[in-house]
Amino acid sequence: MNKLFKICIILLLLLKFEIAIGANHDKDIADSIVIEKASWDMMTDVSVSCISFERLLPYKRSVVKNKRQIRKLTRLFHCLKPVDLKYGLDVRCKVYFYRLGQLLYTACLNKGYCLMNGDYYQTSIKTINLIDKLTAKAERATINPINTEESMLERAYPNGKDSLHKFLQERIREEFSRIGIWDTLDLYIMCRADNEGNTIDVKVGNLHGDSNKTPDQVVGFMTALFKNEIKWIPDKERMYHDIIFIKIRYIPTFLQIVQLGTNNLGIHATYIPTYHFYMKDHLSYLRRTYHS
Repeated sequence: MNKLFKICIILLLLLKFEIAIGANHDKDIADSIVIEKASWDMMTDVSVSCISFERLLPYKRSVVKNKRQIRKLTRLFHCLKPVDLKYGLDVRCKVYFYRLGQLLYTACLNKGYCLMNGDYYQTSIKTINLIDKLTAKAERATINPINTEESMLERAYPNGKDSLHKFLQERIREEFSRIGIWDTLDLYIMCRADNEGNTIDVKVGNLHGDSNKTPDQVVGFMTALFKNEIKWIPDKERMYHDIIFIKIRYIPTFLQIVQLGTNNLGIHATYIPTYHFYMKDHLSYLRRTYHS
């Protein structure tokens, strides 16, 4: 009798454990999926990343709420074969997985490869076919204008563009004065960040061409500044060709930032001398001019 009682207790504990595991597992299962799909074979002049997809391509949007279809598509994505893809992929479809209105993760893919939750996989024919089926009757979506130049910067840098303005302004003015830079400089900085937000590649040059050599002290300082002191927001959708591109005009003794945003390749900023009280008005003027 005691032996039978012990067996029953063990079975009840195992059942309780399995229920708990199942409950935790369900938290990771989407209850709705949004698919945004462009033509798989569309040709573009530049590579399209997960971040820039909605800004650059016309796409169809389909919302999937059928539990059977959700489980089937989720299973196909989670059965994809992992691959080591250093240079990213040219995105033609973006899939959002939601649960209770909260975004769980995204998957960005083309016919060959997929970036999902920060890792790369080889896309399967079954996945492509099911996405085509689920979006067959979808209407073409209007390209959402929220991913403008400033919103991209807000996404990339902690506390947004104003925080980056202040940091760069203080560090550049302090260091350039210290090392004795008394000439006007028009610089560009091109860099890449990894998924954790670390700057991994930096190139510094003169906007007017290689014939206008940038002082070695400036190149060294700007490279060290971006690699060692600037931390971008971690982003699992960030790809190799998401280039952060910043333009700086430095004029000795004082400088103010009047524009900071992004282009199709990444982020750009412009610094010109001005007075602080005029900065906001000039920013508004530039925005109106840019968007008109």
